[in-house]
Amino acid sequence: MGFKETLHRNVDQTSWPGQIPVHYRYLYGLAGEKFFRGLKDEGKFYATVSPEASKVYCPPTLFCEETFEALTDWIELPPVGTVESFTLCYEDSDGAEQAPVAIAAIQLEGADTVFLHRVIGIDPEAVYIGMRVQAKFLPKKQRRGHLDDIAGFEPVA
Repeated sequence: MGFKETLHRNVDQTSWPGQIPVHYRYLYGLAGEKFFRGLKDEGKFYATVSPEASKVYCPPTLFCEETFEALTDWIELPPVGTVESFTLCYEDSDGAEQAPVAIAAIQLEGADTVFLHRVIGIDPEAVYIGMRVQAKFLPKKQRRGHLDDIAGFEPVA
């Protein structure tokens, strides 16, 4: 059966053999575009500010989650933050065993929110809550406007 064939009863097709060819584009949106361009082009973190709630969102959002006000003020944040929580992953995304990788909820200096990323440059078993870390970016030519433009966060010396 092809995509253009019409089913007249919902029980006629219960499975599709093989892979379904799906092509899509994910759009970052206005807030995401500025954030990811900052990572890709400048190696910088941009955040939105809620003056009414006194909150800084990184990754940025267009509306404050507390006041629902539109956020139009932007600031640059330093590439330094704190590990607020973490876990050790012993499997890759396909379920295959791997050496442990530390994945942390990192709050950048000046931000009120966190995002997840790898902690690198240290034994994963040595990562701890409260650890100060700094973003290590890929070389500019390798960046593509994605969180993986950050190779990981290294402990601050």
